[in-house]
Amino acid sequence: MPYTLRLFYADAPLGSVADAESCIARDLHLKPRGHLLGRFTSMQASMLANCPDLSEFDPAANRSDNAWPHGLSAVFDTSVYSFSANPSLLQQGLLGLLAEMIAQLGLHLFDPQTGELYRPDRQVIDRQGALRAAPPMAVPEPVRATLITAEQCAGVVQPLRQSLHDRLATHGFAPRQSDRHGVIRRVD
Repeated sequence: MPYTLRLFYADAPLGSVADAESCIARDLHLKPRGHLLGRFTSMQASMLANCPDLSEFDPAANRSDNAWPHGLSAVFDTSVYSFSANPSLLQQGLLGLLAEMIAQLGLHLFDPQTGELYRPDRQVIDRQGALRAAPPMAVPEPVRATLITAEQCAGVVQPLRQSLHDRLATHGFAPRQSDRHGVIRRVD
């Protein structure tokens, strides 16, 4: 069973989990308002920038480095955006990362499994009404290992490009002389 989190908007930080459940029940069947589409799109882009969606390569949804085992939908057809997270990564920093992103966008995040509400003021409230600070933000170690940064790109791409050029050279192809990528076939 997927570990589902719910993302939604309220005008001010909610005071209880019951308020959050009421908001979710009310907004679940409403189309998102204009500002909410932008917030959801920004949230999803941030989630993917920090933790890539590997669900395409994880059909059994069991990779330890996949933060979104069931993928992240780009369809925002309701005012409550539900998505699944890898539960083993939540305590390794993913929950703190999500808490930071929702705070920046003025959203709420509800975790029905634990009954905790993450508010945009970086506070977490539980079913009993106890408040605590959100966990620290961090990209989980298994996810960090799968990310390829811009600095690493040249180190990954260049050897592959060289290997391709070496193989194609025997068939009369040579690398382009300009800044353009690719090869060109040299004939008389």
